[in-house]
Amino acid sequence: MLLVYEDVTDQKQRVDTQIHSVAISTYGYYAHNNRTEYIFDQSRKACHKRSLHMDLPNRFAWLAHANNNGTCKSATSTGTLWSIPRTAGCFKDNVPLYVNITIGDAQESFVFLSFAGQKPVDKSFMLPQQCWHA
Repeated sequence: MLLVYEDVTDQKQRVDTQIHSVAISTYGYYAHNNRTEYIFDQSRKACHKRSLHMDLPNRFAWLAHANNNGTCKSATSTGTLWSIPRTAGCFKDNVPLYVNITIGDAQESFVFLSFAGQKPVDKSFMLPQQCWHA
């Protein structure tokens, strides 16, 4: 299960991943003056730092060019299918139910259990103390 916080305007992302008893938080700072990612293992209290070499992808920019392709269904709801070549998403009103994006040979699929369409609060992107000197 993933919990994702994204701020496309300020180029920040946080992804919390939980697999069994292992919890990892990944903090990405994509601004041109600080393209850095921190991977924090919550159980070991260890942090790894690495450079990023790309912009934060805007997962919804494609919608400006999408076509309405009728109805779609998710496990919990019915919505409208919007698509462009190699990308499609099912939305109920302005809430995504699922999105499938293909970039090159890679495909990303997202099923949304919940969605908040506003800018996350800044404290969502605060690094744990263990990462301050990574």
